[in-house]
Amino acid sequence: HADARGDTAYNADLSRRRAESVAAYLARRGEWRHANRLLRRGYWRVRADYAEGDTFDQELKIERVFNPFAVFLDPFAKDPTRKDARYGFIVAEMPKEDFEAEYPDAQVIDITGEHRVQNFEQWATAEKVVVAEYFWVDHKEHEIGLLPSGQVIRGPFPKGMKPSKTRTVKVPQVMWAKVTGAEVLEGPKDFPCCYIPIVAVTGEEWHLGEETYRSSVIRFAKDPQRMFNYAASTDAEVTSAQPKAPFMVSTAQIKGFEDIWAEMGVKNRPYLPYNPDPEAGMPQRINPPVASYALQLQIQMAAENIKRTTGIYDASLGARSNKTSGRAILARKEESQNATSIYADNMVKAITHTGCILVDMIPRIYDTQRIV
Repeated sequence: HADARGDTAYNADLSRRRAESVAAYLARRGEWRHANRLLRRGYWRVRADYAEGDTFDQELKIERVFNPFAVFLDPFAKDPTRKDARYGFIVAEMPKEDFEAEYPDAQVIDITGEHRVQNFEQWATAEKVVVAEYFWVDHKEHEIGLLPSGQVIRGPFPKGMKPSKTRTVKVPQVMWAKVTGAEVLEGPKDFPCCYIPIVAVTGEEWHLGEETYRSSVIRFAKDPQRMFNYAASTDAEVTSAQPKAPFMVSTAQIKGFEDIWAEMGVKNRPYLPYNPDPEAGMPQRINPPVASYALQLQIQMAAENIKRTTGIYDASLGARSNKTSGRAILARKEESQNATSIYADNMVKAITHTGCILVDMIPRIYDTQRIV
C-alpha cells in the first residue's frame, strides 16, 4: 500500500498506518459493531461500481453480504478475516425470467439433478437459477534487480546493466468471473486488488488438530435460555389458569344447565343458574393455582446463567445494578469486555483488512481528477 520510493521497512510501516487510518474511520461509523456476536461468522465485500450520472468514474463501495451461507471461501484459509483465501464464491439465485433476460444466450441450469450442489437443497426449484461470482488469486511473476547504489529496479533490465542481485517476485492478482453450473457468463478478468474482496467477520474460533470450531456469543447461553423459557411459560400458564379455576358442584345442581356451566372457561356470564341441593350446599369455585416461588427463582437463576455464559452483565449494558461505587461498576464492565474481547478483536481485524483492500484499490479506481 505504498510506492517504491522508500525502503522496505518504511513502506511496511506506512502501509500499516494507512490501513489503520481507514480502519479507525470505519470503526467510528460503527456500521458493523455487532456483526459477529449473533452469528458464528458474517461477511461484507468491497466492490467498484460506476458513479451515478453520465460518467465513467467508478466508486468503491462496502456492501453487506445479507446471506452468510451464500459465501464459500477457501477451507484452508486460517486467518480470522480469511485474507489468506486462495479463492471464494458469492452465490445468489435469480428468477429464471430475469436470468433469461440478462443472459439470453446462456443455458438455463438450476441446481436440480446432476447439477445439485451440496448445502443448496433449499434452493432447488425449477423457477430459479443459481449464479456465482467466482474470485481466485492468480500470481504474475517478474524479475527484480538490486543495483550497487541500493536501488531496486524491475525487469526486463536495460542492455548492459548487470544488477548485483536478482530474484523472481510473485505478485498476487485477483481474477473475477460470473458462472453458473454449466458455463462462464462473464469474464474471466482482472479484479483491481491483490486481495479477494470478501471480508469474514468471525466470532470465537478455535482449532483442534485440523478441525475448526466456531461459536457466537450466544451459543453457550442456549441451555439457560431454554430453562428461562420453560419456567416463564409454566409461570404464564399458572397465572392464566387462575380466573378459570373449576367449580365444585353436584350433578343435581347443574342438571339442565350443563351447557351453560360447560362454557364457564370461555365466557363471562353475569349469573350462573343452578338447582338447589341441600346436601351439596352452594356451588363454590376451587382455590385457583398460586404462582410458584420455585418458578420465580428458576427464572432468576436462568437469567443470571445467561449473563454468566455470555459474559455480558447489566452494568456493561448501562443498566442500574447493586454495584453503587464507580470502581465496582468499572470492574464489572471490564469483566464483560474481557469475556467478549475475542469478538471485538476479530472485528478490528476485519475492519483493518478492509482498510488494506481499500488502500490497494483506491489508486486503481480513483485514477483521475474528480470533484468530490
